[in-house]
Amino acid sequence: MNKLERDIEKNLGMILKEWDCLYLKFVSPGHAGVPDRIILTPGGHVVFVELKQVGKQLRPLQVFWQKTLKRMHFAAFVVSDDDSARKCLGYVLEVLRQEEDAEMKEGLSEYDI
Repeated sequence: MNKLERDIEKNLGMILKEWDCLYLKFVSPGHAGVPDRIILTPGGHVVFVELKQVGKQLRPLQVFWQKTLKRMHFAAFVVSDDDSARKCLGYVLEVLRQEEDAEMKEGLSEYDI
């Protein structure tokens, strides 16, 4: 049985909260087709998420915004099932790991090497 869009959205939110990320409803008046959600990571990264039911296609304006955001080097995902949710979460996890590595490297400056 396919999960409902709201179930995937809820599960993403629970995981991201555990990772100290903000998972916000994204609304941009006057700009139809922008992604449904925005993820803000502790290190200042932004990830856009368009949630879709399994088998549903993006509307033309949603395609436009996905392409525009990616062209501007923002992470933008379409999440409609477990696999696409894992891909999005994998990206966020990698960003968080890189942030941890950067913090550890900054901490090395405390030592006289």
